[in-house]
Amino acid sequence: MKWREKHLLFEETTASKRILAKMETNGFVILSGPPGCGKSAIAYNTAFMLEKTAKFKILPISSPEEIRKYLSPETKQIFVIDDPVGRYAVDDTSIRRWKNEENFIKETFTNSLNTKLILTCRSYIYKSGFSRLLHVSPIHFDLLSSDLKLSIGEAAKLCKRYNLPDLNEDTIMVYDFFPLLCAMYSTLEDTSMFFLNPYKILTEEIGNIKENSDIAFLAIALLVVQDDNIAKQSLSLENQTIKELLNDLCNECGFKYFPSTTVLLSALYDLIGTYIKETEHGFACIHDTLFRNLSFIVGSSIIHCLLKYGNCTFIANRLQLASVQQEHDELVIMVKQEQEDMYFQRLVLDIRKGYHSHVFTGIQMQFFTI
Repeated sequence: MKWREKHLLFEETTASKRILAKMETNGFVILSGPPGCGKSAIAYNTAFMLEKTAKFKILPISSPEEIRKYLSPETKQIFVIDDPVGRYAVDDTSIRRWKNEENFIKETFTNSLNTKLILTCRSYIYKSGFSRLLHVSPIHFDLLSSDLKLSIGEAAKLCKRYNLPDLNEDTIMVYDFFPLLCAMYSTLEDTSMFFLNPYKILTEEIGNIKENSDIAFLAIALLVVQDDNIAKQSLSLENQTIKELLNDLCNECGFKYFPSTTVLLSALYDLIGTYIKETEHGFACIHDTLFRNLSFIVGSSIIHCLLKYGNCTFIANRLQLASVQQEHDELVIMVKQEQEDMYFQRLVLDIRKGYHSHVFTGIQMQFFTI
């Protein structure tokens, strides 16, 4: 569906109104936020409104070189670029392109009334790439900020716009990618469970992160193995256990290099707001329900590390033998037959350590045959 068709379902928000007002008097803005939060929808709504009220011509492009190619100073133009320096990871080639055009971009769009540029960028990419590596200075709108984030009232209006089933406020506000869930609901699912466990959407997103950004995926995988609690102190250079864990994670994930804990710590900070929040002593997932989805998606591919390093509560409550072929919660991590020896070795180890109640009350123990 093209943006003009999608725009028919657009619901104005505080963020869209504020961005439009700023764009009317400024030439260069960037919208950052997690995937699916409505960045592109707001960008194109802004462009469509300027087209309607001020006769701007909209030019969706993909690189700064195209600005030079299509720039016409005598014409009112608004350029729109999604993911200017990479979608799932920072693209070095794109960074170089923007660096080469920094002066041109500043001269063309700073305080411009007739030529405008609006960019959209994922929060992680904005933090780790755009703002850190470039010296262009667009007005930044963080769609995760408290004054721009989708409110309960705005989300409720979005539900009505898409004719969604009745959802309680807790369900509506779980995910920052709620606008994407609304847009995909009618084509993918017909039950409200889609909003509680949207692992299909997250699976694709996390898969692309793994393929394009080893360090971001590794940070999320570490969070899963650590059962939603990464202590900053554990990331010290002297911690041999964390080094062994990271080495094993890299091997199981198929990554070719071993990152320093300093680089990993930086990645965790860059993921704050998207999947991670900072706690008093470390890092955790921004929501328990999101963590259950992430741990299922990521945990299914790092069974060995979970069995070797995961805590006994996680093992007992989240892992089940596939060979038993019993019904299970859709977010239960299934242990394959070839992994069973390691699974039982871990149970024996936990029993020897005195964790009897965890082992014998786990989800696997509800079955007579194991």
